[in-house]
This record gives sequence, structure tokens and C-alpha cells, in this order.
Amino acid sequence: MPKKKDKAAPKGKAKRKKWGASDKEKEEHFERDIFIKENLIKTIKDEVPKMKMITLSSVAQKYNIRISVVKRILNDLVEENKIKPFIQSNRLKVFVRA
Repeated sequence: MPKKKDKAAPKGKAKRKKWGASDKEKEEHFERDIFIKENLIKTIKDEVPKMKMITLSSVAQKYNIRISVVKRILNDLVEENKIKPFIQSNRLKVFVRA
């Protein structure tokens, strides 16, 4: 008697789900500078007061520096009365020209 094939038996190897790293695109990670040169600080202090709307992230992206550094620079500009706070909340700070 010939052997019968099971109908439920797979015909080939099934692809298994990979639980590890996926093949999808990974998010880009940007390295921002902590230590910046004096000429860059001077450039930022000259150009930022001319902007219509100033946020921490916009300055950080434009000059490729960390937000903690931007906070210090913008606080210096507020003390010098070159910019003034427009909206200040826990998450968002928006500054405008003085």
C-alpha cells in the first residue's frame, strides 16, 4: 500500500517571523555638538535676534548644537534685551524680537 500524504503537512519550509531587528528604515540619529566655538556663539547672537520667531529646536537644528546649549544662549539674549519671551510653557518656549 502506498503511503498517503497528509493534507495539512506543509509543502515547503514556512517563513518564520523574525522578532529581532526589523528590516524597516531606522530613524536617523543626529549627533549635536556640546562644545561650540566663540565665533559660532557670536554668529548666533547676531543672527537670532533678526529672526521673526525663535524656538529652541529651530536654533538647534539650524546651527547643529544641543538644546541645552541653545537655552543658555537664548537666556543671555533675553538678559541683553535683544529678544523677549512670547510664549513660555513647560514644553515650548517661543521668543520674538525685542
